[in-house]
Amino acid sequence: MKNYKLKIDSETVIPVSETVIPAKAGIYRFPIKLGMTLCVFLYFTFYIFNCLYSAEIQDVVFEPETASNIITLYAEETTSDTVVTYRIWYSSGNYDSENNWAQVTVTNQTEVKHYIGNRLGDFRYTAQHSFNGGATWWPVWSSTGTNPSPAPVVLSPYIHDFMRGCYGEDDESQLGMGPGWFFKYQLFDDSYVTLRIYPSSTVAASQTDFGFAEATTKEPIRTIIHKTPRSEEMIDSSWWNTDEWDCRDDSGTIVDNGIYVGVIDAYDKHYTVFDPSDNDTLTDPVPQPGRRGQRWFSIPVDILRIMKIYANPITDYIGSQTFTYRLTGAAKVTIKVYQGGVTFTGIDTDPDSDTYGEPLPVGGYTALKTLDFYRPAGNWKETWNGYTDAGALLPDGIYTYTISAVNDYKRIATNDLGNDHPIFGNVTIVRTDPPSDEEGEASTGTGNIVVGTYAPPKNKTVSAGVSSVIVKVVDDDVIVDTSKSAIAVTDPLGREIKTTPKADGRTFGMNVPPLTVTGEYKVHLNLVAKNGKYWTESYKFTVEKAISFKDTLIAYPNPAKSESVKITYQTSGEKANIKIFNLAGDLIEDESVDAPPYEWKLSNIGNGLYFCQVEVGGKKAIKTIMVAR
Repeated sequence: MKNYKLKIDSETVIPVSETVIPAKAGIYRFPIKLGMTLCVFLYFTFYIFNCLYSAEIQDVVFEPETASNIITLYAEETTSDTVVTYRIWYSSGNYDSENNWAQVTVTNQTEVKHYIGNRLGDFRYTAQHSFNGGATWWPVWSSTGTNPSPAPVVLSPYIHDFMRGCYGEDDESQLGMGPGWFFKYQLFDDSYVTLRIYPSSTVAASQTDFGFAEATTKEPIRTIIHKTPRSEEMIDSSWWNTDEWDCRDDSGTIVDNGIYVGVIDAYDKHYTVFDPSDNDTLTDPVPQPGRRGQRWFSIPVDILRIMKIYANPITDYIGSQTFTYRLTGAAKVTIKVYQGGVTFTGIDTDPDSDTYGEPLPVGGYTALKTLDFYRPAGNWKETWNGYTDAGALLPDGIYTYTISAVNDYKRIATNDLGNDHPIFGNVTIVRTDPPSDEEGEASTGTGNIVVGTYAPPKNKTVSAGVSSVIVKVVDDDVIVDTSKSAIAVTDPLGREIKTTPKADGRTFGMNVPPLTVTGEYKVHLNLVAKNGKYWTESYKFTVEKAISFKDTLIAYPNPAKSESVKITYQTSGEKANIKIFNLAGDLIEDESVDAPPYEWKLSNIGNGLYFCQVEVGGKKAIKTIMVAR
């Protein structure tokens, strides 16, 4: 393969032949002679790490200011005195077309500027290298004429730096379109562009000599733009072309969910007649197609979603923006409220069912409240006042709600992650101003509407923190007309509290900032029903300093000299957890108590200081108890 004459005691062995043909990976034998005497055979294994049989191109980048493709080659690792010649093959179009290949040859350089001038379009590049001045080329191709056989290539696309994306979730201007897709791309030159959307699995049924689709297996469902002028990328690559699709077909109908195919075609700016066969109709030294570039890409479509769902706690008897959510397309929205802890088996997928698209609760549970809305795409806030469909007031507690949406095409909304699981959560009712049917004295109002509930109760004393002032009408035929009704509240300092009144059927009133000023409040009420009935009344209620949960925790006797200590506290019916610790922090008592008082037995308790912690409904208080018997 090659002979070496050792002039010193070492020699660098380069794995190439006498004709500079590189060796392949493998085991080689080296017989070493001293004079005419055979001395020894040595065996070496060559591991060829640089793959000499791959495409030699590292990157191809278009340079607008010189109308050239900059081709970067991988440098072959050789000795410093070895001349490396690279032969770069190129062809127009993105397909290995017959007799359409040309070449550029360079020596000992790894960056080549290929001027393409007015022959802009998709270019395919592949390369070979030679260590012996072109006598032998690697990789070795069996080619016919000037057309290399298929080999690894790098495509320099005329339509390049392509990006696709959906509108950001905070881009309100696009909500009416459903989820909108945008497509951004750059062009080597000013061009006429066509953008079409095809059904899933569309492929090229036939191709032109330059590799562009002449026919497709399916017809397009939408043509976004057709032979529309678009700009080149500019010298500093600052210009992007952007086209949009609103997920509708040519008839304006929203398409079904699925993965669609987009195809962009760019045509020469000098053409006014666009020939899909790519036959040349311009005078040019080198025939060029009218179509310069083509780009295929996929578009996943997932139309209807319910996102950013949140349930605000109900703290009054009117309700205000209880459920908030984002809807990505027009649909019927259904919200149902159940007892807390309900689980669901799936979603009703029977299109003929009255509950189509809704979560299916475990058997035995029915909704306490059903709310239906017809909403376009957007961010929505729905009000619920904590009453059932039958008009009953739900007590404070944690309830389970579901939300679902179905559009006019029977498409069921998914959640923000695209999952088609039941969408549900919890909503809390924790009112700070309980209603009352009690009246401190006979009614002084006039009119023919019967008011049954006042909250806060009129002529009564309530704790500070009240956050709404409302009334509820008894009459079944009354619907409060908010445009004619009014309610005014004046605090003990003579200041009028001004907020917007609200009505929900037979309930009327307004939410107010928590009332913390102690003293007498005056309310003037003017109710007008849509059927003509009315009621006018002035009444009062008094606010006193709120008693904290800590203030209600009492232990007696304290100090304790008896056999037990009774512990009492304020509760609304919830269970209490009572823990008692000694001075060192050790837990010596831990009990769940249904109702106060709780009796702590001291038979095994020594004298000293103890700490009693009581927790009820998330409220916690600690009391110090001294045992001194």
